Amino acid sequence: TTDLPDRAELAAVEDTARAAVRRAPTLAFAHEALANALVLQNRTVAARAAIARAIELDPDSATYRERRAAIESSLAASQDMPAA
Repeated sequence: TTDLPDRAELAAVEDTARAAVRRAPTLAFAHEALANALVLQNRTVAARAAIARAIELDPDSATYRERRAAIESSLAASQDMPAA
């Protein structure tokens, strides 16, 4: 079986993605990487903002639009869940 990353590993991935965004703020792929890192941590609101920036930078990317749709779907599903 594949081991899922722990919180520290996910935080490191996010830090790396944020560093990429700082170094290359006009690189859409860096923003997508950040969105993916945030999704893995169930931080979908922040992920939505990151993927929106990727789309602003590369509006013709079907990949980024599909990723946004997945994030939006995840957000909608989490809003439909009753509070614990």
